[in-house]
Amino acid sequence: MWSNKGIKESEFADVENNARFNGSSYVSMIVDNIEKLTSQIPCWKFIKIKTAACSLYELIERIKPVLYDGNKSNSVFPYSCDTLPMFGDFAIVLLAENLDNIINMEKPLIEMGVKRDQAEI
Repeated sequence: MWSNKGIKESEFADVENNARFNGSSYVSMIVDNIEKLTSQIPCWKFIKIKTAACSLYELIERIKPVLYDGNKSNSVFPYSCDTLPMFGDFAIVLLAENLDNIINMEKPLIEMGVKRDQAEI
């Protein structure tokens, strides 16, 4: 048992533990692994994406200028691409040095035909 102000020694306090795996948990693991391979990533953002249905290879070719390559500090890392060939749905992590670079990376993606899934907003 433990005690806290207002709680008697013989009582238990309710403690909420919301330790569940969610979308940002998975992305945090991706970012942690990238940081282990390269260097610290000061700023990142993940978003769901919608594009024309295509293969992963076609997507990689389309976003090659901003695609994470192990060296670029401001880049895009695609993941969750299992429905890309059928529906054009996937997700990305924007990896950047600062928030301005995150914002600036979204515009070229839109020009490449890769944009935020409106159902997410």
